[in-house]
Amino acid sequence: MVFPRDRAAPVWGWTTPGAHLRLTLAGAHAEAIAGTDGRWQAALGPLAAGGPYTLTIDGPQHRECSDVLVGDVWLFSGQSNMEFGVGGAEGGGAELAQAAAETGVRLLSVGRRIAGTPRLVPTPGTAPTWLVPGPGNFGGFSAVAWFTGKQLASELKIPIGVVCCAWSGSNIRGWMSDGALAKLGLYADERDALKLLSATETAGGPDVPTQERALITAWWQSQDPGTSGGCFRLASPASTPWTPVTVPAAAPLPNGVVWLRREIELPAAAAGRTGRLRLGAMLDEETTWINGTQVGETGGWNGPRTHQIPPQLLQAGRNLVAIRTLADAGRGGAHGDVADWSLEIDGQPAVPLAGTWQSAATAPASVIPTKPAPRFQGGNRSPSMMYNGGIAPLAPFAFNGVVWYQGEQDAGNPDYYRLLPAFVADWRATFAAPQLPVVVVQLPGFHSRVSEPVEAQVWFGLVRDAQLQTARTVPHVGLVVTTDLGDAGNVHPTRKREVGERAARAALGVAYGRPDAGGPLYDGMTVEGPAIRVRFTRLHDGLDLHPGDPSGFAVAAADGVWHHATARVDGQTILVSAAGVTAPQVVRYGWAENPPVTLYDSAGLPASPFRSDTVH
Repeated sequence: MVFPRDRAAPVWGWTTPGAHLRLTLAGAHAEAIAGTDGRWQAALGPLAAGGPYTLTIDGPQHRECSDVLVGDVWLFSGQSNMEFGVGGAEGGGAELAQAAAETGVRLLSVGRRIAGTPRLVPTPGTAPTWLVPGPGNFGGFSAVAWFTGKQLASELKIPIGVVCCAWSGSNIRGWMSDGALAKLGLYADERDALKLLSATETAGGPDVPTQERALITAWWQSQDPGTSGGCFRLASPASTPWTPVTVPAAAPLPNGVVWLRREIELPAAAAGRTGRLRLGAMLDEETTWINGTQVGETGGWNGPRTHQIPPQLLQAGRNLVAIRTLADAGRGGAHGDVADWSLEIDGQPAVPLAGTWQSAATAPASVIPTKPAPRFQGGNRSPSMMYNGGIAPLAPFAFNGVVWYQGEQDAGNPDYYRLLPAFVADWRATFAAPQLPVVVVQLPGFHSRVSEPVEAQVWFGLVRDAQLQTARTVPHVGLVVTTDLGDAGNVHPTRKREVGERAARAALGVAYGRPDAGGPLYDGMTVEGPAIRVRFTRLHDGLDLHPGDPSGFAVAAADGVWHHATARVDGQTILVSAAGVTAPQVVRYGWAENPPVTLYDSAGLPASPFRSDTVH
């Protein structure tokens, strides 16, 4: 592992109540007395960076932790773009082959963990363990976390510990404590319902995730004839009207609940084997069965799905893959590349799944608002569940900072302006670090380019704006701009190396006193006749405006009609004007889901999108 340097860092655990413990690491010593509940805590250090050392703990039992480095430790969290593995990143294969050279980076994946109340240790499952990266042994570990940690180790010349706790499709409220959400007055119904489930758990009943799952299952049974009729079974009800559809499909499926079924023939050698079911990109909610057994359930924007196949599920001869989809915005369906749709069977050739499936629309979109009251989203979308199961158990570890990459699931959520600053304060309180550095990775460009300036609020634009406002107003928060690293057709762009390297530069600024090299941030505007002068902070080497048509800038007068604008660099500012607009009042840059990116600093870092008319 990596132990925190240059501070008296907490070490804690459990043993016999009242026991006396003695700790030693690299010549430093500490003692502790276990309380009546058996919990003990000691402050060990400060220690200079170095190692490897052995941490010894003596009490009723003797424990040794070998190969301990002393350095800095960063916590990485968020949703799918943070969870996205090294192996899937651009250049990931070469990175995995060369990883053994990074002897000063250690990795810890907390995993997907949820709970109804804050836990003392990560649950469920076994305790997470540290990993020494080697050739090919960490392809599933967060690419952004890896590239950030690797860059920090290179810049700081010290060991770096990288701890990742992320979950695809998660929203920000699931990563916040109940107390933080209560202060905001948000999600009261869901929080109250979870308290009732937690009380049942405390009284010896099923745990909260099990109860929540039962509620959701009951809702599906009552609302969708395809679920109650058993469309996931090999023997499908004869009353269901199945029609052929090509997967992956070019056109979206109807709104509401749509089932997809595909039968495949497997040889006897495949029976009982484990493997992976890869479904490519899907929208939005998806639950999948093989031979009547549920193997996975995910949600989110156009993201690929991978489900593990347990042993003894596949059988010789007929096998059924059944997928239940749910969409409510006219964009449901099964997309992606043909190569992404396959059944990978360990020790056997992969079975392609692209082609003709059977489809049935079993419930219209009108049933969606009738989800259980309160609307349970599943464990990773319910308030505080991931905070309770994955983050609370990490306290009071002495992290040097946090890198947060999330927001896709909250796209278009106006509450994000309040949630993100509250999230920062919440985690600082959790780790007893009022100035804990936090690096926020802004959402990348996504969706098709639009030809005209957008007047309406855009989904990703709202989140980006909230991220910008948080970086501008909350101390010790850095911002990583990634609009130029996006992919119009993929919410999971593969250029994670650049994201990680930019995150490291931002971390060096907010945590280590180096120039905050995160790209220019909007800092105000002044109307000067027919032009608007835009000012920026975080400028170290000047502005660099790349040619582009459109420029990414737009202005509007009192009539609120937006016009493409021309821009030019004037010293440390940008002058913006538009033909025919003689009295501009407001200016925007990059206000689109996938905007053109033309404004950089001279170090090649892009400016954040902004709008001078933000209402937050």
